[in-house]
This record gives sequence, C-alpha cells and structure tokens, in this order.
Amino acid sequence: RGFEIRKFYYCTALKGEDHSWRKPAPGMIHAAEAEFGLDLSGAFLIGDKWSDIEAAHKANLRPLLVYSGVTAPGEESNWAHPPERAFENLLEAANWIVSG
Repeated sequence: RGFEIRKFYYCTALKGEDHSWRKPAPGMIHAAEAEFGLDLSGAFLIGDKWSDIEAAHKANLRPLLVYSGVTAPGEESNWAHPPERAFENLLEAANWIVSG
C-alpha cells in the first residue's frame, strides 16, 4: 500500500470572506475531485477542527477528527455533524483507515 501527493489545495480568502474554497465550504474537495477524476465514495477527510469536519460532511466524505490542540477532546460531541471517529494523532487515524 502507498499513496501519492498530487497537489496541495489552499484558500487565500480571509476569515469572514465568502469563498467557495474557504472551509466549511467543500470547494477545494470538489476541485480535486474534478481535476483528478476522483471517486470519493467512501473517502475519508482527516481534520483537526469543526470547519474540516463540516466540509467533509458537505462533500459526503467520512470525517475523522485528530486532536492536535485545536479541538479539545469531547468538544466535537456538541457539533451538528460530529466526526465518525476521533484520534489522538494522525498516525492513529491512518492506521485505523488501513486496518479497516
């Protein structure tokens, strides 16, 4: 198993600006999907804050939360769309994905 990073996507819009790429909008996800012809059914999005998880929900991805210090453990239980699972770090999340 392996993976390849094909491209980085980022949004330069400032907080409060309305832009289709600014999370929680799923614009970056849809751009990558179109550019690379991806089938995202069953795909995961790993994030560390509410806007990441909400973007995953809007793009019909499986949202996973990693506690990086941005979101406190348990805080996600108050979100309208909580993550599928939460992990202490990125390695735990990646191991869970590949073990499934």
